[in-house]
Amino acid sequence: MYIANCSSQNVDFIYRMPRTPAPRMQNIPIGRQIKISGDLQAPDIEMILKQHAKYGLIHVSEIDRTRPYAGMCWSEKPISVERLKRQWLHNQGVLAERGKTQRQQAAVATMEQINESSGGNALKALEMSVEEVPTEGKPDTDFAEGVRVTPDLEETGGKGTKPGRGKSRSRED
Repeated sequence: MYIANCSSQNVDFIYRMPRTPAPRMQNIPIGRQIKISGDLQAPDIEMILKQHAKYGLIHVSEIDRTRPYAGMCWSEKPISVERLKRQWLHNQGVLAERGKTQRQQAAVATMEQINESSGGNALKALEMSVEEVPTEGKPDTDFAEGVRVTPDLEETGGKGTKPGRGKSRSRED
């Protein structure tokens, strides 16, 4: 049984075996895979899969299907680098979209909170921007995004908005 790390951080893969009281741990570096140590039988594999399915462990055959973030995958045989790369790229897209949605929701919530605390519609619009500044550890950082929130009483509700409570539009700088 092979376990691959499709995330952007090292993983300590911790699992239990049916006949062993103590948990086992194997480190999986970013973009790498390991073979689970020992002579595994079907009940061992089933137990490991059951333990990690709730954390998003998928079978390698699911990589090319549309789905949410999945940081690890498994297979009975070694997993190709191409498949690991495809899953990693998919995960990066999922995380980028999640971040964009969260920034939009934060801007709408901020405007609502300001307006509620002022007793009415103090703000007609709100613009928020996020910029990651290069640091010694990440000198090649290049990220900036802005969100504009405006009241829209005609809004019927949509993803991240509520009727009459605001609408956000994202723009990249």
